[in-house]
Amino acid sequence: MSHKKLYIIGNGFDLHHKILSEYKHFKCYLKTEDNRLANLVDDYIPVDLDEETAWSNLESALAKIDIDHVVDSNSIFLQSYSAEYWRESDNHDFQYNISEIVNSLSTTLKNQFTNWVRQIEIPDATSALNQLSTLDIDALYLTFNYTSTLTSVYSVPATNILHIHGEATSDTDIVLGHAWNPIERQSLNDHSDIEDQDTRVTEAYDILDQYFSKTFKPSMKIIKKNDIFFSRLCNIKEICVLGHSLDEVDRNYFKAVVTAINVDSTPWTIACRKPTEMQDKRLKVRGFGVSDSLITTVLWDTL
Repeated sequence: MSHKKLYIIGNGFDLHHKILSEYKHFKCYLKTEDNRLANLVDDYIPVDLDEETAWSNLESALAKIDIDHVVDSNSIFLQSYSAEYWRESDNHDFQYNISEIVNSLSTTLKNQFTNWVRQIEIPDATSALNQLSTLDIDALYLTFNYTSTLTSVYSVPATNILHIHGEATSDTDIVLGHAWNPIERQSLNDHSDIEDQDTRVTEAYDILDQYFSKTFKPSMKIIKKNDIFFSRLCNIKEICVLGHSLDEVDRNYFKAVVTAINVDSTPWTIACRKPTEMQDKRLKVRGFGVSDSLITTVLWDTL
């Protein structure tokens, strides 16, 4: 079948159906399951702490970990080499604690996020709220959601859907991360006075450098892995974006879509929660290389 329409689905799609899939819901889950980790996020990751939008910027914030705070708050473990009660373990305590924080904010956080995603309750066609009457189940779907809403509520064939970041109901890897490629950032140990630096600090900086690799979302690798799906977009005549923020963290995916379609003739329709979002969404789509004349913004309640 030659599909003519592509839907790009973001978390706003699930939220429209009153599914509890916001990052603030993940924070509540984590507070119960691993409160220490939740506190580490609050302490070291510059997430939005507002009660209504808590952790809404979690993915992008992972790239902005407060390195100075991590180092300063653990400097108590940098015992002086001339200390009266020096122990052999003082050679490693600082690095060990830094490593514990890095592993918690990367591997453990992702594991807990995966656990949370897999327990989100998804309604079916008989219980889902705010169902859309115009959704074309024969279209192609590029979804950034981990949930099964498209199949559970709308019976969209699984062959029409790409869960670009993994699917909660399968054993696929769940992707969570920032967009700052580690090879594009300067190592913390890349400075002129490295020879005068405490060896323990140098080793801790190496561990912190690894954090950025562990929390990086390898979007280009993911796109290449799913090149068959993107090749199916060559006949797309219409694109509809439902519930995606269009933020920079997912820019590479949108550029891949633009590359795959006839960008000069394919219209885009962007669903917005309120009129004040419309101009910002329009500008973001223009930033992907789409002509302003091909962009239409609509409110959810008109769909």
